[in-house]
Amino acid sequence: RKKAKPDFESLVLLPPLPGCPAGALLALGSGSKPNRETAVLIALDVQGLPAGSTVCDVDVWGDYVLAACLDGPKGTPGPLYVINQKKRAVVSTIKPKEELGYTYAQHLHDACWYVPGKGDQREVYIILTAWNPGGIAAIRLTNVP
Repeated sequence: RKKAKPDFESLVLLPPLPGCPAGALLALGSGSKPNRETAVLIALDVQGLPAGSTVCDVDVWGDYVLAACLDGPKGTPGPLYVINQKKRAVVSTIKPKEELGYTYAQHLHDACWYVPGKGDQREVYIILTAWNPGGIAAIRLTNVP
């Protein structure tokens, strides 16, 4: 089995290109043997994010993906998008700088879900960091299913 595997050694993140409007990942084989001279192009799916959003990282909680963005559309401050994986759609957009008044939240990254408690005692938070100028925030969510 090991001799037959393609043995991909590196990944390259590619910008948008024809047929891949959200960019792509290029996986390259090691080239150490003929069956390892393979490359695979994997188109990325933006899950309905507005054009121009620059996703930095994502975190998953159940059916929901939290996508922290360095920038929003047209260079606006980075938003947080909550994506429902089953619906394959953005179900919420949180703009910490523009809507919540958190002036340090220009470029968002390292956002994650924090869900303490169970049942009626469960609370849902988003923890994030921002840079330029920089800061840390915790956002408590309400009316969470």
